[in-house]
Parts: sequence; C-alpha cells; structure tokens
Amino acid sequence: MSEIYFAPTKKAQRVTLQDLQQRLAAAGLPCTIEEDSPETHWIVFDPHESTIYASTADGHVTLATFNLGPEDEPTVLVKVEGVMDGIGFSADEDADYA
Repeated sequence: MSEIYFAPTKKAQRVTLQDLQQRLAAAGLPCTIEEDSPETHWIVFDPHESTIYASTADGHVTLATFNLGPEDEPTVLVKVEGVMDGIGFSADEDADYA
C-alpha cells in the first residue's frame, strides 16, 4: 500500500505527539515515538509493521504520513483513520484544509 498523507483541516485540534500516541493506544494501537529530527518523528506500532511519520511545529503535529505494513490487517488503517478524523486531520483530497 502506498503512503497516506493526513493533513489538518479547518476543524483540526492542536495535538502533541504524546496526545496522538494516547489516542492511538486508546483505539487499540499501542505505539512508541522515535525521534528522527527535532521536527520529525516515527510513530511505531507494536506488534504491527505500520508506521506514521509525523512532522511537528511548536510541539504539535502538522502532518502525518501513514504506511500500512505489508503483513498488517486493514483494520490498522481503519483505526488510524478514525483517530486522525477525531482530531480533524484528513487524507481526503476534497477536505476543507486549513
């Protein structure tokens, strides 16, 4: 599966990486955060192979790129989409982006 880009809509909440991590865990996707650079981080799902590459500014998530692991069930994507929708981020090209 190709990458899916989630960007903030006009209804987006300002969330930190830790906020996003807690929401993903509450959706049944426990994960860890690994720093790539001060403004980019990997969110790694265990035991899944899926990842989110998150960009941040001022400590808040500004863009999230999701990649479904080749051995992961589509339910992982469904859960991620639900969490991202819940914070006002969308991958829909017709969304009302900020």
